[in-house]
Amino acid sequence: MPYTVTSSERTTGLGNEGETKALLYLMSFAPNCEDVECFIVDFFNDVTGSDGQAQRLWDIQSKNKKSGPTEIGSELVTLFKNHVSEFKDYFVCRILFLREVTDSVRLDATKQIFSYADIKDAARAKVRKALKEACAKKSYIDNALATDRAIDEFLEDVLFVVSNGSKSDYIKPLVMVSSRLMPADRCLEGIFNEIRNLQSSKKNTNVEGVTISIPPQVFNHCRHLDRRSILSLVLNRVVCGDPYKLPTPQSFKNISDGFPPEEAHDRLENCKQRIALQMFDKNSAAEFWKLFEAISIPLLNHKSLSVDDIYSSVLPDTLTACTHLDVLATKYFIAIIKDGIQ
Repeated sequence: MPYTVTSSERTTGLGNEGETKALLYLMSFAPNCEDVECFIVDFFNDVTGSDGQAQRLWDIQSKNKKSGPTEIGSELVTLFKNHVSEFKDYFVCRILFLREVTDSVRLDATKQIFSYADIKDAARAKVRKALKEACAKKSYIDNALATDRAIDEFLEDVLFVVSNGSKSDYIKPLVMVSSRLMPADRCLEGIFNEIRNLQSSKKNTNVEGVTISIPPQVFNHCRHLDRRSILSLVLNRVVCGDPYKLPTPQSFKNISDGFPPEEAHDRLENCKQRIALQMFDKNSAAEFWKLFEAISIPLLNHKSLSVDDIYSSVLPDTLTACTHLDVLATKYFIAIIKDGIQ
């Protein structure tokens, strides 16, 4: 049976900030987040994570306000809609993302991530009642599906997340470097805002009432951002630029000038391709950032060091861990960082 989009909306200001935190939560913190390849914006929900083929979906409803039990119950309604929808079996995670909750909600007020079982008894009754009332008011939920059993099963499955971290807190996991090399919070906040703007731009098309018969058809409507595009934005801001768009680094000229003329173009392109592969290999992200540190720290101390000097200073294990990079690609990467630092 088909799935029809209802209550698609455009939000601004604080709402956008909460939805971007939700997206970045999916990227770095959610259960099995390493499997999330795409982020679908305001289609199934505020944000929905997806694997590459939309066979597994991580569903998030985001609320950027302080919520008590009754508000929480009402806010769960979109997640519940998907729980009883035709696509129920595709949703592998259901998350309510909250900016703040009242003291009446949690048994343990220090828990930032909690389940329905972690909610106080009186609050649980209010959550359940408010959800059932919200379902009754929504025309897009068949009342016959909002049974006590379905509501109970759903509530046991929801993950509640309190998202009171700063903008920079959500960017730092994507930049795995020591505090010495970590960009200032102002820079990280700027990166966050750029991601927020990219996310908001996906709402410029109207999908209200759109019907799809299988989840992969969501990609036909271009309401998604892929992990690579977000990582590219972050890396370009931190690593000094996109290797494909930058001219050949000046610091690499003394190496590239020695290439046979008939091979120079292909060798430079090979360096760029290898760097791009390494930058976006999610399975060796830690190794990439370790190499970045091994290059950057000596250059910060001694900007006059040559590309070859830096290459010789990097430990062999650090070099070989970046499996996409050969000697020339590594030196090209060193040259990009060297020119960026200068």
